[in-house]
Amino acid sequence: EVYSYLCAMVIATTAVAFLVLGLGLAFCGYRFVRASHQSTGSKNNKIGFLLSIFLFTFALHSGVMGFGILLFGDQPVYFHFIVIISSILLTFIGLFGVRMVYYIFYPRNSPYMAMTLTGILGTILAVMAIVMKSQSFVTSYGGFDFNFDPLYSITLFGMLFVDIGAQGYIFTRIFLDEKLNKEVRLLSLIMSGLAATGISNTFIRFVVANY
Repeated sequence: EVYSYLCAMVIATTAVAFLVLGLGLAFCGYRFVRASHQSTGSKNNKIGFLLSIFLFTFALHSGVMGFGILLFGDQPVYFHFIVIISSILLTFIGLFGVRMVYYIFYPRNSPYMAMTLTGILGTILAVMAIVMKSQSFVTSYGGFDFNFDPLYSITLFGMLFVDIGAQGYIFTRIFLDEKLNKEVRLLSLIMSGLAATGISNTFIRFVVANY
């Protein structure tokens, strides 16, 4: 009973981390769309609105993972469906992020080749998630181990690299634009920093940890 109680605490702590991340992303999305209204030009307002959707979608993914771990973290059979939903959401985020990069910075170039490659990667990820058997567990040192198949983990990192990389590229470029107001640039700096941290963390967790 004591072990089961401790496991529940670990799962809840891991879930809360995802939920807090989701709330933070949602808050940044809200602040970003408000700050963008202070910028001149209808395109800037539209970009701000699209970027807020981008962040809200990231927040949704974090929420799905948070509640998924909280409710089904100790039930691999049910958590498997959370992994599938997560893979589909990550694919959508990747496609949206690539489209945003082209829309904002390269409007004269076609995004379809990059989006097609992203879609292929996302499809592979989703199929692997469906086929893979989820075997998550609570480790002896008190951590939550997703215990993904190594090939899935590497593919997952590739998808996350596209998703988070698009975010990092967009917000770094926005931060470097001195024409924008201070609040937009500050939020962009925070988001680009989170993107760099996120890529490093996922690389260690899903690539380095498997070798």
